[in-house]
Amino acid sequence: MAVGRLVAAGRLGLGDKALPFVRELLPGLDPRIEIGQLLAHTSGMGDYCHEEEEDADYAEIWRDRPCYRYSEQSDFVPLFRDDPQAFAPGESFRYNNAGFIVLALVVESATGERFADFASREVLAAAGMRSSGYWRLDELPFGCATGYLDPPRGKAAASRRANFYSIPVASGADGGAFSCLADLDSLWAALLSG
Repeated sequence: MAVGRLVAAGRLGLGDKALPFVRELLPGLDPRIEIGQLLAHTSGMGDYCHEEEEDADYAEIWRDRPCYRYSEQSDFVPLFRDDPQAFAPGESFRYNNAGFIVLALVVESATGERFADFASREVLAAAGMRSSGYWRLDELPFGCATGYLDPPRGKAAASRRANFYSIPVASGADGGAFSCLADLDSLWAALLSG
């Protein structure tokens, strides 16, 4: 939605190449990849979240990577920077979390703002989502729910544990914005009304 706001304002185009926006951090990004392909998961670029393809545990990504080291979008780049291109841009579909990181970096380059700041103002606040935000796990507002992981196979439900060591410390473009049902209703109303 943050990218959509920039497209609607004429500051980005879906056919724009991503590389000029991220060249400093991702000089090896395929120069054919377009903004629209990143949004549609057809870029073919590498992804740091290979575990999702194999239906494995997302928490495994963070087992050897301290989650508190990932608070800015650029912190994720080393996780996928050297991954090979899986297919030519536009050739196929493959869900890609790293593509959202690249899109956040494009937003940051195009606006000169942190992604979370831009998205908070241009998406969440613009839609009237007063109780939503891109908060750090160690700075959650009062009353914010904690996420939990299902217990490992064969263990009782009582062995459920909080997920805050299994996700990055700061929410970002690849997921993690906090919200509530009333704000999601506001989002849909804003989206459907243009």
